[in-house]
Amino acid sequence: MRKQSGGKPPSRLPFPVVGLGASAGGIEALKVFLEALPARSGAAFVVVLHLSPEHSSNLSAVLQPLTEMPVSQVTETVTIEPNHVYVIAPALAMTMSDDELHVEKKEVTDVSAASIDLFFRSLAAAHRERAVGIVLSGAGSDGSVGITRIKELGGITVAQAPAEAEHSSMPHAAIATGMIDFTLPASEMPQRLLDFWKNAKQIRLPAEPEGADEDTETNRAFSESNERALREIMIILRTRTAHDFRHYKRATVLRRIERRLQVNGFTDLQQYRDYLHVHPEETAALLQDMLISVTNFFRDKEAYEALRKEVLPIVFRNRTAEEPVRVWAAGCATGEEAYSIAMLLQEASAQTSEHVPFQVFATDIDERAINIARDGLYPESIAADVDATRMKQFFSKEGAHFRIKKELRERVLFALHNVLSDPPFSRLDLVCCRNLLIYLDREAQIDILRTFHFALRPGGHLFLGTSEAADTVGGLFAVVDKKARIFRANVAVRTDTPLPIAASGAHGVRPTLSVLQPPGKRKFSFGDLHQRLVEQYAPPSVLVNRESEIVHLSDRAGRFLHYAGGEPSHNILAAVRPELRLELRTAIYQALQTQRSVEARRVRMDREGRSFFVNMIARPVHDDEANADFILVLFDEVEDSMVGSNGGQADDQRDPIIAQLERELQRTKEQLQATIEQSETSTEELKASNEELQAINEELRSATEELETSKEELQSINEELTTVNAELKAKVEETSKINDDLQNLITANDIGTIFVDRNMRIKRFTPRATDVFSIISSDVGRSLLDITHRLEYDRLADDAAEAFDSLRLIERELKSTDGRWYLARFLPYRTTEDRIDGAVLSFVDITSRRAAEEQLREAGQAGLDEVERRRDEFLAVVSHELKHPLNLISASAELIARAPDARQNGAIARAANTIRRTVMGQAQIIDDLLDMSRLRTGKLSITRSAVDLKEVVQRISHTVQEEAQRNNIDFRLSLPDEPVAINADLTRIEQIVWNLVSNAMKFTDANGKISVELTLDEHAARLSVSDTGIGIDAGMLPQIFNMFQQGRTNTAAKRGGLGIGLSLVKELVAVHGGRVDAHSDGLGLGATFTVELPRIVGAATDAGGAAYPSTFLNGADILLVDDDTETVETFKLLLEMEGASVAVATNGEQALEMLDSTPPSLILSDLGMPGMSGFEFIEAVRRRPELAHIKAVALSGFGRQGDVEDALHAGFDAHLTKPVMLDALLSTIARLRAR
Repeated sequence: MRKQSGGKPPSRLPFPVVGLGASAGGIEALKVFLEALPARSGAAFVVVLHLSPEHSSNLSAVLQPLTEMPVSQVTETVTIEPNHVYVIAPALAMTMSDDELHVEKKEVTDVSAASIDLFFRSLAAAHRERAVGIVLSGAGSDGSVGITRIKELGGITVAQAPAEAEHSSMPHAAIATGMIDFTLPASEMPQRLLDFWKNAKQIRLPAEPEGADEDTETNRAFSESNERALREIMIILRTRTAHDFRHYKRATVLRRIERRLQVNGFTDLQQYRDYLHVHPEETAALLQDMLISVTNFFRDKEAYEALRKEVLPIVFRNRTAEEPVRVWAAGCATGEEAYSIAMLLQEASAQTSEHVPFQVFATDIDERAINIARDGLYPESIAADVDATRMKQFFSKEGAHFRIKKELRERVLFALHNVLSDPPFSRLDLVCCRNLLIYLDREAQIDILRTFHFALRPGGHLFLGTSEAADTVGGLFAVVDKKARIFRANVAVRTDTPLPIAASGAHGVRPTLSVLQPPGKRKFSFGDLHQRLVEQYAPPSVLVNRESEIVHLSDRAGRFLHYAGGEPSHNILAAVRPELRLELRTAIYQALQTQRSVEARRVRMDREGRSFFVNMIARPVHDDEANADFILVLFDEVEDSMVGSNGGQADDQRDPIIAQLERELQRTKEQLQATIEQSETSTEELKASNEELQAINEELRSATEELETSKEELQSINEELTTVNAELKAKVEETSKINDDLQNLITANDIGTIFVDRNMRIKRFTPRATDVFSIISSDVGRSLLDITHRLEYDRLADDAAEAFDSLRLIERELKSTDGRWYLARFLPYRTTEDRIDGAVLSFVDITSRRAAEEQLREAGQAGLDEVERRRDEFLAVVSHELKHPLNLISASAELIARAPDARQNGAIARAANTIRRTVMGQAQIIDDLLDMSRLRTGKLSITRSAVDLKEVVQRISHTVQEEAQRNNIDFRLSLPDEPVAINADLTRIEQIVWNLVSNAMKFTDANGKISVELTLDEHAARLSVSDTGIGIDAGMLPQIFNMFQQGRTNTAAKRGGLGIGLSLVKELVAVHGGRVDAHSDGLGLGATFTVELPRIVGAATDAGGAAYPSTFLNGADILLVDDDTETVETFKLLLEMEGASVAVATNGEQALEMLDSTPPSLILSDLGMPGMSGFEFIEAVRRRPELAHIKAVALSGFGRQGDVEDALHAGFDAHLTKPVMLDALLSTIARLRAR
């Protein structure tokens, strides 16, 4: 009967179940799959997709229009039906059991990537050969573990073609396992599955011998041809691969071959045999199916937990560091179980005081699986099998995989080994062989169990799979944990343990071996044990084990045994005389059950014409030295009756002849007695001689057994050496390959690299390193500091020392003497033990990169310049457009203020002044924005001259004093007596003072105080503006000079401004070589701003603006040119009020015509006019010599330095930026007159 590898019974469903796993990009693949799938395929389809647990899913609604089959989302347990599509719900984990789908809420700590593996595993266990696993597009490696379980249990595995998948990580990971049957585009999968299922129904395989149907000649012929084909297939497999599967169970072999028939589309073994003949590559595929190496970490967690709690404490008990624990993981597949055992051993070793070492020998006959195990690299989905603590302790993350850490890998030796034919290891504490025996026939199972018994130390443990047992060979093992399948080797059992075939002597003779004893212990003898017991119990006796096998007899016990013809048996119940058998069996059973002596019912026996009774006692005993239980059977013979004496009275009168005869008879008796005594003496002597011979023979036999044991130990040691040698060979080959790769990398790369030790001695260098250093091969071992180089670099030793000390990367860009540039990198050289053993110096030629970076920088700068140019143009246009109406408003306010009514009506004068201040404020904001932009780009023009800071402060303070009086603000001004000369731009100094004073006015309420104080010291002038206004929050002081930052609470925004004034003040002060500070004691406590500027002594200063009489322009002829009629009319009235004669033109052409008739003494012209611009107009004027003497002033909203320079270059004598204040215009005219 075939045993299952898992604990769950197979599903009763008669139809296939297809599991589809997908992640990123998988929905498109699912759509393509369902569109190509017929509505009545006869199968059920289960979709497991990585879904976000935070959102609901409408996947079923998305897929439903693509198929006629019902598509439902699984939120509770459902019965699977054919021609249905089931979709996993978010935040749930889905499994299959029998014919139902089960879901449970997924914990937050669950690894989401394991949901596909979880379902695939349950699908394989429940549905076995009718299971299909399909891996579609997705990121990560989910599904790669689950499809191996499906393949192991006879199902079909499919992966989407990576070239078609939107995200190919999951298909790639599945294909990399070697367990994929088909790699197909999603559109081709449905038809291939339908063909597969159709072909599977037509496959005919040989029946089991006892179930063969030979009713017809046709069936017999088919059966015979199939049997021949099967034998030929196995011969082909053995010949081409050197693997013999004759000991595999017939059902296992047929099931594996049936998969290959299904995959290749054949219906009988003859077709497949012929295919094997012409396609040798199919042999490898068949071998891979026969050697399905599938397992996972801590498979059957309860069993591993039992091993950890019940066995490992015993294994490590009383062990020292000189006596390592030895474990053999036979049939280790891809290493998961071997590493699982190693993890448990590591944890148990860490709990011992001496940290007892351990060694795991892991073997398998599958070379591909062994290579995977040696590499120790597993998909990230193993996190579903290994708890987080062990993941952190024993694994390191490498991309989408986890690798066993080197410390644990070094504890496990992997080797190719056939447990049926290769010599075993010896002196083992534990043998782990899980789910291998279930695939082998009974004879092979017995041989393997005997091999394991031989390999184990006395009392060692055997760990088998959940469907395996060690009771096929009686007496070898005792049960430790039946559920976990843990057994202990019985030490006091003598068994004929056969050597594996490869280690046998000539002609296949299998010598008998004795059980290995622990090193340093006396060899155990059953005779010694029996002798000790006989000293206590005199009757004839037989010593048997718990299985009633005879292990020793006393001298007189043989008369109670009877051996008939046939194969002899060691079982006492078979060997004892038939009359005693029933009672003895009962007594032995009761003794084992009660662990007390049991006396059997007296049995009557007849022998040699006499009758007697036999008493039998079964006495259970335990021997500590043997660590085993036995039964001592005692036999006691009792006569049936005693023979009485029948003497009569002798005749007193005897015949003399009779008396004589009696005397002779007496003498004869005495002689006979003497002869008998002599005979008995001779017999005793012969018996003693025979015993001596037996003792000698026993010694010889023991010596022979010891020699055989030594031979076996040598074979085991040789096998271990072979294993270590194979591991070493693999490491050497790996090292050689790495060395070849490194050598080719050194030769091929274009990087100069030098390896040095901690003393800067050269260990190795690449050819390109000679471009930088004057190194030759003989310089290896010399200090690099003694080698000349071509770099403009004198910190080589310092940087190397810093790299050693800081253990961090150091990079420098260095220039060579020939003009090339190198990126020099100093990196500590770390060994695999994380020890610093020098440094790696690499020099990458970055000359081309530097040139490209320079070109890129220049191109970027050009782009930035273009962006700045366009931004400046935009700001200039915006400024012009904004200043145009301000100019008109300002001129109108001036006109109102100078009207006679305004002089008589104070309200009108105040309104005009308010309008002018508002216009000035808005114009200042626009100028501040433009100036900040120019400052940030370094394009602000500064024209320095000797400026009287005292005059500027006084003039601006007088400007705001009238407003302060109206608001009942106490405005105090403190100035030094002498002028304060500074080397500065007058306009920018006015901006600084104006911003500070106007801010104080803006944030100081009625009844407040403002103090403006200008003081001097030897080298600097200090302007302090204080107020008692709303103050500044302490947390905002560090940001008060930031752009667009208003730090005086939320009410600051209600008082106007953009928050750029103080930022501009800071920048302008910095440009003039000064500094500015802000101080406030908090909200509501006012603020103080202090500006410190360097002063100059004894310089003539620019006094700035001055007052002009109302008749200043008497006699002046002015031509005013502007396309805006309102502006023209307003300025005409203003200039006429000042005594000028004003002519007006609205464009350049008209102005030129007026110049022909009446040339003026002054031209005031706008620049941005339609038709002929102001530039073109003045250029036309300057081309006419008769007009060259006329002074011209440009009036424009464009106020950039470039705009001013362009105006002067075109022919204007001065440039004023709108809005134009009358005082500024009069000052400019006065300056032009003075030339």
